[in-house]
Amino acid sequence: MIRRTALPDDEVPLHFEGISLKPWVLVVGWPLGLVCAVEGVVLAGRASGFAVELIGVIAAGLGGLTIVALLRCRRFEIVLGARLLTVGAGPLLRRVPVGLIDSVQERTAASWRRLYSDRELVVRLTVGDRVMVFPSNDPQEFMAAMESRRLD
Repeated sequence: MIRRTALPDDEVPLHFEGISLKPWVLVVGWPLGLVCAVEGVVLAGRASGFAVELIGVIAAGLGGLTIVALLRCRRFEIVLGARLLTVGAGPLLRRVPVGLIDSVQERTAASWRRLYSDRELVVRLTVGDRVMVFPSNDPQEFMAAMESRRLD
């Protein structure tokens, strides 16, 4: 579903992708987050010393953070409109005017982007040496939409 805040009301997207986290991320992340949160609470509750209690609180916090991240960032969205490019997952959105895009390249995904896709797009902006890198399941379609927008 396209978010209401992704584009202005009068704009229809030229390209849209909603990329879910890979299944292995969910299979590993959910049990790890739940176990870490529960064990952290138990450890903090039964601790006999400050250091053990602190470790329990940190473990519970990390487990809770993992669960929240799996819920909020479960889908990465790319919305290319005539005026704006909006990319992001959950509360982590980034908007750039399409007029600032200088070039787009495709490459093998690296870093956190592998959690969503095997390919990624590198978007170079005309402002300074700024670069946006984000995952994409259909980079050729994105580049075709960019090209058709430039021809208009």
